[in-house]
Amino acid sequence: MKPGVRSDGGTSDSLNNLALLLRDVGEAGTAKQLLERALSQLQSAGHKNSPILAKTLGNLALVLTDLGEPEAAVPLAKQAIDIFETKRGPRSLEVAATLAILANALHQSGQSVKAKPLLERALEIEMPKYGDRHPTVANRFNDLAIVLRSIGEPAAAIPLILNALQIYSATHGPDSPLVAPLLHNLAILLSDLGMLAAAKPIAERATRILLESPSFGPEHPMTVSSRSDLDRLIAQLERTDQSLFPRGNDERLRSDAEAGDAHAMVLYAMTLAQNGRPGEAEQWMRRAADTGDPRCMANLGLLLMRLGKQQEAEDWLRCAADTGYEGAMEVLGVLLMDTGRGEEAETWLRRAAQAGYQVAEGRLILLLVQLNRWEDIEEWLRPA
Repeated sequence: MKPGVRSDGGTSDSLNNLALLLRDVGEAGTAKQLLERALSQLQSAGHKNSPILAKTLGNLALVLTDLGEPEAAVPLAKQAIDIFETKRGPRSLEVAATLAILANALHQSGQSVKAKPLLERALEIEMPKYGDRHPTVANRFNDLAIVLRSIGEPAAAIPLILNALQIYSATHGPDSPLVAPLLHNLAILLSDLGMLAAAKPIAERATRILLESPSFGPEHPMTVSSRSDLDRLIAQLERTDQSLFPRGNDERLRSDAEAGDAHAMVLYAMTLAQNGRPGEAEQWMRRAADTGDPRCMANLGLLLMRLGKQQEAEDWLRCAADTGYEGAMEVLGVLLMDTGRGEEAETWLRRAAQAGYQVAEGRLILLLVQLNRWEDIEEWLRPA
């Protein structure tokens, strides 16, 4: 044994703890150096099959995967599992945690099919010991959902993400930045299933939470990823007909609006509002709404909401929604949610969603998350 190295691995244990702290603050490179130093100390001290050696191997595998070296991480994680199974038992929590590390390394190296049974085994070990509402179990649900998506099973992944969301929402609150990545993953899964419009408000909510969080902010990789996926959703939706504001030919808008075309009036009003002329925009939008077209009435209601005229906005939205126009039902549901009338908001959002309006479906899911109605969400998303 080298002088100054404790035979019980105490120094190496301290290096492990410090390395994990550095990893948490984005210093994976430095963490790797500390873990390699710990590993060298343990090997020199004769720790060939000790739990502290397995712990160091597992943590080094974790950090290597973070650094984009999952192939190098795989054998280290496998060695750690072998040691833990011998020293702690095959159903120990150490084995479960290291199975998750190995699964992540395999997933990152393009071997997601091999990762799935490892995560399932980790859950089988952890759920009886932690309970089904523990944050560690939530992490496994999320990891397994990501793996299922990568092997083409997004529908099977959704219940797992909802379980993780339920745990984190109960533990940290529905607006916590720790919940945002799970909302982001749910939006991606819905997008994979072709529910682009339903995914959009969920992705917007996730992005907003991250942007407003001091722990994340606009430059954080998770925020950047969330915004990128949101931009992609918006671009895809612009090619569909579910937008409340369909596009037109800007060059002809004013002349068509002056000729009495209500659709052109709405689009011209939008152009005015975007150019900082809200007063003129409101005048044109009112002219359009006075034609009785429910889409025009809904557009006026949305503009009035943005101008802070909430009661008049609600009146116009109700008029439009009463005609059966799903877009108005959805915007009215948002207004009601924002003013604390969740029960009535749910009624309108359900009506719009049941009519096939996917944006309302996404709003409904967010509302049910806020209300802690997880069984209702699962039932809603369950394939027919």
